[in-house]
Amino acid sequence: MKTITAIEKGRQRDKLTVDGMVIPVEKVLVARHRLQTGMTLDKAAWQALMSENEKLYYDRLAIVKLKRMHTTRELATYLSAQGAPPALVKTLIKHYQDKRYLDDDAYVKAYIAARSMREGPRMIKAKLSEKGIDEALIDRHMRSYDETAILRAIAKKRIQSAKGKTKRQLILSTKSYLLGKGFTLETVEKAVQHALVHYQDDEQDLLVKAYHKLMARYGEKMDPDKLGPFIKAKLHAKGFRYEAIKRLLD
Repeated sequence: MKTITAIEKGRQRDKLTVDGMVIPVEKVLVARHRLQTGMTLDKAAWQALMSENEKLYYDRLAIVKLKRMHTTRELATYLSAQGAPPALVKTLIKHYQDKRYLDDDAYVKAYIAARSMREGPRMIKAKLSEKGIDEALIDRHMRSYDETAILRAIAKKRIQSAKGKTKRQLILSTKSYLLGKGFTLETVEKAVQHALVHYQDDEQDLLVKAYHKLMARYGEKMDPDKLGPFIKAKLHAKGFRYEAIKRLLD
């Protein structure tokens, strides 16, 4: 037999003193079973109460977690890390799926919609796979992912907003950025070339400014015989065409 000798109220859990031991229990459990000081429960009733308390506790943790969308694996991993027994994790996951609180299909759809302008198909697939999403489910939703249209929009925005860069610099930096986000090489190259019509800088003006800046920095420090080749190399490294550099310096 178990006898409750004291109940200390808490914000989310109350503390029962039973046979000299303090046991945290969910507040809803205390109210549901009208637990009170002096109440005595037999072994079976006590075990059932503790089992229900365990389920209520992990259910509360999960509901808080599900205020934001999570995949099935993410929630299962979280509950396990909090100490939930495997059988209880399975029961709770099934309950949330039945209630549509947990929906991997909806998660994939929302994830792709939110990340499509920031991540390429390879990165999206990799991240969803890490979250435990089935490959077939990912592929089904990725069929509507228009990589070409998305890349053109991103490349156009980056090229229009870039200032003070040569076309070569801009091409290299834009390609590097997009490839790093998981977009495919062939599609990236086509999208960047397509977006170059939006390039707004005057390369000749940039070249003259870069030349004067280098001359101001190195003109009086270097041997005149070495200065010319040095300046040419520096300007070429910045992405200016050799022919344009030669015309300026000659």
